[in-house]
Amino acid sequence: MATPRVVTLLSGGIDSMVLCDMLRKEGKMRQVALFVDYGQRAAEKEYRAAQAYARGRVRLETASVKLGGLALRSQLITGKVNDKAFLAGRNLLLLFVASLKACELKTGLIATGLRDVAQFPDTSDIFVRGFSNISYMAFGRQLTVLTPLLHMEKAEVIRMGRSLGTNLSLSYSCYLGKSEPCGRCLGCRDRKGLIK
Repeated sequence: MATPRVVTLLSGGIDSMVLCDMLRKEGKMRQVALFVDYGQRAAEKEYRAAQAYARGRVRLETASVKLGGLALRSQLITGKVNDKAFLAGRNLLLLFVASLKACELKTGLIATGLRDVAQFPDTSDIFVRGFSNISYMAFGRQLTVLTPLLHMEKAEVIRMGRSLGTNLSLSYSCYLGKSEPCGRCLGCRDRKGLIK
């Protein structure tokens, strides 16, 4: 029987890199890593981090989504630290794009480094199950979303990454997309003191 393929969302951040290494170590699936540019301020820096991580480890593909005419206020889009971190529909959009790639590859598996974080309603078990439940109607195939980090704290993910040998220094977390991480956005605060 052929080894199943999985589309793994790779953002260039800590969680997605550790997820990729977890799946690589298990060796039960062939990964296709997918970086999605959805207009986020840090897209260029995140993509460079994803490329650096993927080199020699996993095949990296890219997709981009252009959303014009919307004025969504989020650190991820505006690059302003005073805006909220939550971007409405972001994880739904990422799973949508990953699902299209899964259809292209004729697989039913998607993996994402989502962690259940209170200020993001689209990181919960209920959200993931809801997406899986409608996948057949939306894509004509049943999709399973793998979320092995969902109930882990960031420090636990980092410990796991270190045990797997993940080069966490390659990751990029600043929502504002600055050359030097701002240290104030939620992405920077989330990793503060955990990565040197």
